Amino acid sequence: MRIIVAILSVFSLFSLSAQHLLPVQFDTNRINYELILTGTGDYSSNSVQNFFLDKFLFGGYIDQGIKDAAFEKQRSINRLGFDAHAELEFRDMKLGLFGDRWGYLIKTGYGSAGSVLYGKDAFGFIFYGNESFLGDTAELSGTRFQFQTYQKFGFGIVNKSSKSSISLNGYTLSNQGFGSLASANFYQTSLGDSISVELEGDFSVANHPSFIKGWGLGVDFDFRIPWFKTETNESFFQFSGKNVGVAIMHQAMKSYQAEKLFVYDGLRLNQLLGDESIFNDGFSVLDTLGVDTLAVTNTVRPLPGMLQFGKIINDMSKQRWQSYYGLRMFPTLSYIPMVYAGAQCRITDWFKMGANLSFGGFSKVRGGTYLQFDYAAFSCGISTENIVGLLSSKGYGRSLQFRLRCAF
Repeated sequence: MRIIVAILSVFSLFSLSAQHLLPVQFDTNRINYELILTGTGDYSSNSVQNFFLDKFLFGGYIDQGIKDAAFEKQRSINRLGFDAHAELEFRDMKLGLFGDRWGYLIKTGYGSAGSVLYGKDAFGFIFYGNESFLGDTAELSGTRFQFQTYQKFGFGIVNKSSKSSISLNGYTLSNQGFGSLASANFYQTSLGDSISVELEGDFSVANHPSFIKGWGLGVDFDFRIPWFKTETNESFFQFSGKNVGVAIMHQAMKSYQAEKLFVYDGLRLNQLLGDESIFNDGFSVLDTLGVDTLAVTNTVRPLPGMLQFGKIINDMSKQRWQSYYGLRMFPTLSYIPMVYAGAQCRITDWFKMGANLSFGGFSKVRGGTYLQFDYAAFSCGISTENIVGLLSSKGYGRSLQFRLRCAF
């Protein structure tokens, strides 16, 4: 059962490192060069509040009262996920490719993303131990997690008028882990003198000291589509994707696989496991539990790709109010497709602000806001998709994004 605890405990530490409703503005100005710096830090959950998550992020003692309050918020199905990345992109639209319609772009970036899906019993088992399930069954089936940390470098083309673009990216992977428990049930008698465990599942983690453990290939794309036009405004939709591709771990990953029903009499779970770690080679209990430890190479996994479709802001419009809305998906993570809608107010030619609501993803309903400042060739935006979480310990995660753009 240490396997189950390790899966959730280890991943919870990775997952709290840290999508992005800071609207993309559309403009038709012909420019020669463009430099764009973006960054995102976002983690969220449908059941774990910040007063509990903060203990993992910033340290601190988790006392009984904090555990009890956090446990009360747990649902039958719980999600926790994160997305943290930074990217720098340079666009040259002075040089003409394929006639004079296209320029080129170069980008580089760093990112980490992941998610965990678990039940209420899994939370209780980790933070209260097996004693809380005396005479009862802890149902841990369906638990799964994954995370990846990557670096990217890409080259692509950009349309000079519509600003649509596509790039082919190379990736290096510095960390990766994934796993699932198809079936995991723990029963202990009321006296604690007999335990029964059904365990079927596997998980794998990167297990090599080198920084680069794998390679990947993927694409980013951003297609701007005219929608309708009036005398005073023209609307555009955007279909975009990031990190859509696959990666292969050329360095060995340590894989744990189990498929067994076992019963022990006369000892408790903590007596069975003692103080050994599942990651020690001498952890002989793994063999007793029917867990196979393997070194797996050339593991192929999808990158943490994101797809988004929605209406974007027309930065050329002089209208005071504009709306934006759409749908976002992370197909490879435990992410519910998220719908969002918002509005922007043009306070002055150099200052805009907006607000939005979203539903889905890893969390519940969230409200966000953003500010955008324009000065000469520069445009700077900062936003949060979770204003309550940013300011309150009772929020379900935190979110902060920025974008700095220089067009000249």
